[in-house]
Amino acid sequence: MIVPFITGIIYADTFFFAGNALHVNIIFSIAFIFLIAFLFSFLIKKYPYRWISGFLVTGLFFCLGCGWHDWQLHQTNVAFSKEETVYKVMLSGYPEQKTNSLQFKAVWEGKNILLYFPKDTTALYLNAGDELLIYARISSPVGPLNPDEFDYRKYLIRKGISGTGYVPADQWMILEHHSWFSFREVAWNCRQKVLDFYRDAGFIGDNLSILSALTMGYKEELSEEIREAFSVAGVSHVLALSGLHIAIVSGMLIFLFNRIAINSRFWNTLRVLIILLFLWFFAFITGLSASVVRSVIMFSLLIISQCWNRQYVPVNTLLFTALFMLCFYPGWLFDVGFQLSFVAVIGILVINPWLSDRFLVKNVFLRGVWGAITVSVSTQLVTTPLVLFYFSNFPTHFLVTNFLVVPLLIPLILYVAVAMLILTPIPVIQSIFIGVLQLLLSTLTGIVRRVQELPYSSFDGIWIYPFEVILIYLLLILLVITLQKHEGKYMLTLFLVNFLLVGYRSIKSWEDKPGNSIVFYHLRHTPTIHCISSDGASWLSVIDSIPDTKQIKRSLLNYWNHIGLDFPDIVSGDYKSDYFIRKDLIVSFGGKRIVIAKDHFWLNRTTIKPFPVDYLYICKGYDRSLFLLAKVFQVEQVILDVSLSEYHRKKLEEECKELDIPFHSLREGFLKVEL
Repeated sequence: MIVPFITGIIYADTFFFAGNALHVNIIFSIAFIFLIAFLFSFLIKKYPYRWISGFLVTGLFFCLGCGWHDWQLHQTNVAFSKEETVYKVMLSGYPEQKTNSLQFKAVWEGKNILLYFPKDTTALYLNAGDELLIYARISSPVGPLNPDEFDYRKYLIRKGISGTGYVPADQWMILEHHSWFSFREVAWNCRQKVLDFYRDAGFIGDNLSILSALTMGYKEELSEEIREAFSVAGVSHVLALSGLHIAIVSGMLIFLFNRIAINSRFWNTLRVLIILLFLWFFAFITGLSASVVRSVIMFSLLIISQCWNRQYVPVNTLLFTALFMLCFYPGWLFDVGFQLSFVAVIGILVINPWLSDRFLVKNVFLRGVWGAITVSVSTQLVTTPLVLFYFSNFPTHFLVTNFLVVPLLIPLILYVAVAMLILTPIPVIQSIFIGVLQLLLSTLTGIVRRVQELPYSSFDGIWIYPFEVILIYLLLILLVITLQKHEGKYMLTLFLVNFLLVGYRSIKSWEDKPGNSIVFYHLRHTPTIHCISSDGASWLSVIDSIPDTKQIKRSLLNYWNHIGLDFPDIVSGDYKSDYFIRKDLIVSFGGKRIVIAKDHFWLNRTTIKPFPVDYLYICKGYDRSLFLLAKVFQVEQVILDVSLSEYHRKKLEEECKELDIPFHSLREGFLKVEL
């Protein structure tokens, strides 16, 4: 059932973001016909026609997945005003700390929107249930504005968000406060109390952020350095609550309740209910992420099956959990955490038993070491294609860190953290546990940073295509089958798929090979001109003397990995090479001239006749009329950078129309010129 259901979700998602319309009523009508036909198929008793019921179930779940996901996506469609307007909104979520703002989830006319407020004392007191009158411009989510950039539009729409908007400090007022009781509110309050306790107990910096992520799923305070260190060391999964954490929590609960020597059916049922309540409350507190929900559902089914003495089939339970979650919310399918979580568990259930049986280890300690290694290898093997696709890196020392961190430090940190919270009424003993926990967290950070500093700790800049991910997983499946059955047809199929993968990679790499081109990027605070040569050399001409290289990497590194380009030479002043020249705010490359207007450098210049240039690049710092520049330059096309104010950009656009000069506003997205 889950295969056609997922196929239907992908089909609807592809059609929706391609701008095509699916008729949901027709799809659900077809699903109803499939359902009726399936019920009548039970009347067919002949064995040769057994495939009919399978075909009907497949069609039914394909239509259900397609129609349900398409209906949810269309709920986000809203025609917002293009100008600043007064909106009456209700805050439905609690503030999330961002770098320069506070993010709130709100509801406007039944639609979910994200509002960003400046960090000031008044906004900090806003809570869920506050009804506000705001004056702002709310717009639908925007797609990627640079090549191969993260698609924030798809991300928000799949989460049911219709629009986003920034609310200035003096452009909102509270109308009234409504009681907003929900399980999420209780969970948020509980999490905040625990986080406040951590701060009061003396946890600061990396220790506080790591402890908050490990126990509460709160990752807002994790620094970029810590995220990168855990990623390079191959243990970033421990910062995201998953089956490991749920297993530790449920194991702790089962151990405690098994100490109570009562053997009755009523007590066994009550014990199961209490454990399930604890697990689901923990899931609520930590934000109901896809990986936590998956883990809690699986452990709930495991505990119930043990209580009722039923057989527990892990793979079947995993697939049922995935189907249940996707029926509840199909958009989870595209969540990276959802994909990694399920794929990792499949690796543990399918590949780990085969690896474990390769060597028979009798020593208890060595058996535990071998078990930790096989679990780590199985997980890394099946998650690597997705990690490469989404994050473009591969940690080479993952075995070392996973062996030291996962089975040893993480359980200890969680056990000590729980004990520390329980011992709140006894501060003397609690202080001992606080000190131990500080030491464990510092040890964890030290190990991760040490592994990060090892030679060749990570291979970065790896780019793979979506179809390659499918082929790699097909190779893994065929490899497992071939090793188990040793049949020639599987080996031949494995060889053919591998040949297809190599051929596809070669063709796509040739197609995406960089040619001579000039790219103007959408970088709000760092205006740039990227000149790319077909031999792989490139020059990034930046306007600022001290460019924001972090923003440049964050926005453009995926694209450079895609076309196989090394990090470009950054040019901020006069420069000359065989192919690229920059002199006095004029860039020459590939027979094209680009004039940069960033201040008043070109004003009051006189020429006998206008100097011919191909592109006039106007960015922040130039606040005069285009007519003044038109006296100096004969321009083929004007490029308006996103760093310009909206008022000045619109004024320059009108002047371009008056002068009959073609223009491109980078506010609408990047511009690539093939030479």
